[in-house]
Amino acid sequence: MRRVFAFVVAILTFAALPSRAADPADVVLLDLFRRLEAAADPAEAQRVQDRIWERWMETGDPAADAALARGTVAMSVGEYALAMRLFDGVIARRPQASEGWNKRATLHFLLGDFDASVRDIERTLAIEPRHFGALSGLGMIETARRNHAAALDAYRRALAVNRHLEGIRAEIEMLRNLLEGRKI
Repeated sequence: MRRVFAFVVAILTFAALPSRAADPADVVLLDLFRRLEAAADPAEAQRVQDRIWERWMETGDPAADAALARGTVAMSVGEYALAMRLFDGVIARRPQASEGWNKRATLHFLLGDFDASVRDIERTLAIEPRHFGALSGLGMIETARRNHAAALDAYRRALAVNRHLEGIRAEIEMLRNLLEGRKI
């Protein structure tokens, strides 16, 4: 549970950053993912990850950006109804902004609505297949559902995109042990 909370807090940390819709040909993101893959030390990897999150938070629409930031703050203080209205508005205004879907997926997760969270994660990944946060969230949901093979797959996909997700390595090892019947 601590890992789940830490993941949610990490996602919320990036809430107040500016926002733009994901573009698969986004040369800035392409460069950032190349730099992430090449990062040799954890500090550099973290700096690049932070920049990727910043980029994902950009919708290109100041009103949607403000709603996304306000919704994330509302979610972080437990004002879930307000957060839902704001995220719904972001999605309506900027349906190609992956982070609108991802934030709403996080909110659904916090509300315990895993089915709705998975639907929003699927939309996130359709827009931004490299979204390691969404893939990690999917792994957490499948772990909570005790669907260990699906959780393992989601975590492996996240790690394939971002090899610097150390917490995910521990989850993968735990799930592998569980699936192989080893004592954990």
